[in-house]
Amino acid sequence: MALARALAGEPAALLLDEPFSALDIPLRQKVRAELAGILSRLDIPLVMVTHDPADVAFFGGEVVRYGEGRVLDMHSAEDMRRSMVKVA
Repeated sequence: MALARALAGEPAALLLDEPFSALDIPLRQKVRAELAGILSRLDIPLVMVTHDPADVAFFGGEVVRYGEGRVLDMHSAEDMRRSMVKVA
């Protein structure tokens, strides 16, 4: 329901903070796929706060790591997977 409310205002981008953290793995996978489809159809970019590398791998894009209130580094999701940069 919260996602429907957020999308009803036709946002320029969608910001999600740990959106799948409370879901079990099968439901998490289903919701990820549903969200990706919605964002693709509506052509809305996603900004996501996550500690789960599976979220990064699924949604791809750019990864910005923060620590102690500052940007530590930036990578493409593919570069992160290749170099095994720890996302934490």
